[in-house]
Amino acid sequence: MRSILIGSILILAGCSRELPPGSRNNFRPYGIQHATLHFEYYGDVRGTEDLFIDSFGSVEAHIIHSEAATEQGFRPTYRDIIRSAGELTIVDSVRHVEVKMIDRTMDSLYRLESSVPTAEEAFANNFKARGYQLSGDTTVLGLRAHVWERMGTNESVLEWRGIAIGNAEEFPGHLQELRLTSIDTVSPVPAGRFVPPPGFPVRDLTKANSSAPPPMAP
Repeated sequence: MRSILIGSILILAGCSRELPPGSRNNFRPYGIQHATLHFEYYGDVRGTEDLFIDSFGSVEAHIIHSEAATEQGFRPTYRDIIRSAGELTIVDSVRHVEVKMIDRTMDSLYRLESSVPTAEEAFANNFKARGYQLSGDTTVLGLRAHVWERMGTNESVLEWRGIAIGNAEEFPGHLQELRLTSIDTVSPVPAGRFVPPPGFPVRDLTKANSSAPPPMAP
């Protein structure tokens, strides 16, 4: 199962005009000012994920500690993903590398001159383009969430204020599920949460003129 909780917004910007270099609009990836969310895996994947949000998603940190069952045993993923606007830093503690890159589509959203989407519009555009459709609502830890189902599959995603707060994938003999187990939308997130852990060789792709791939766990 791939983690989808990082806010990588895959939206076609169309022919909208962009702001000059160095300028930024008021795009908000999420509809909540700050939050700390904790998730746990069930089924063929075990482990946890944590998502830290500040400034309505202008900055976020996503920490993944998980292990997926394979024929060769459990495959670990230990990854810290820090995003500030359209800039990403991915620290992979298994591969011992830190990668800096530009999320081209997220960066372009921050530079749209007009037609800036809301958080929920951005989420809907993203997941509709990936074959999902809105199928209803549910409640998770007191949060009223939308249920998105991928057509022709047993995959579903829960969304609240533009944030994916859970997902599930079921196929014969297998179940992979990520559940939200706690959320704090009151306490400010310490600034240190948005600082990548040090100590790994750095690959800087910010000047490579290549789009950043969706930072998802394999």
